Amino acid sequence: MDPITVARLDALAATQYGLVTRAQLLELGVPPRTITNWLRAGGIVAVVPGTYRVAGAPGGHRQDLMAACLSCGGMASHRAGVALLGAPAVRAPRPEITVT
Repeated sequence: MDPITVARLDALAATQYGLVTRAQLLELGVPPRTITNWLRAGGIVAVVPGTYRVAGAPGGHRQDLMAACLSCGGMASHRAGVALLGAPAVRAPRPEITVT
């Protein structure tokens, strides 16, 4: 994988709590076989179908919420949206996601 693609992948994952989707990887030019190899080698870890955590990225509530949003194409809303924006001590009892 060329260094520019890896840098773009890292930059994207950094904006999504260490997560990327299969569609995003393909859009970056990562071949399907490479995605499979990364999964097998542990370079990325499946969080939910089609959504992956980059190895070494810390987990947590915000990452779980982002994974839910990425997996369905939705957006965090209400208290969940505020939590993703980084507001302290705001935690929705369950994810609040709006899908259009």
